[in-house]
Amino acid sequence: MKISHRSLSALAAVPLVVGLLTAGAGGAQAASLTCPSSRNPSTLGTATTPASQSVAVGGQSFRVELRYSPSTRFAWGRVTKTAPAGTTAKAYHLWTDRRSGTTTDGQMCQVNRPGGYLVNGGQDWTSAIDDAGYLMRACFKLRDYSQVTCTGWY
Repeated sequence: MKISHRSLSALAAVPLVVGLLTAGAGGAQAASLTCPSSRNPSTLGTATTPASQSVAVGGQSFRVELRYSPSTRFAWGRVTKTAPAGTTAKAYHLWTDRRSGTTTDGQMCQVNRPGGYLVNGGQDWTSAIDDAGYLMRACFKLRDYSQVTCTGWY
């Protein structure tokens, strides 16, 4: 069987891609915990906001929310850029944390965006995950700043 150079190049790239996909999994967490059984929040129908937190950092203001769909029992994080008008958000990181008893699965369903992605009034969200039996919260951080803002647990 003859193997082309293109096939060898594609095979050589597999470990790199897998490494990049699991690099944000949070240290000792298994890659499967990154965003288990996730769904697109726009497919979940009516949602509530059981927890939210406003933050001003880096000369910009944001509202971080934990969103919840009672009919599906899925939760997700959402961020809205609220000020100043006419500007785009700096690079940021948005994720959800999930807790059961004393065990916390941190930085799940992460979203990492470059600067300029989120405009004033615009929104971004994580994938939604089944939160049955868990407490959830949403967290947000501008990449170049140390301040992390999280909603309360719900």
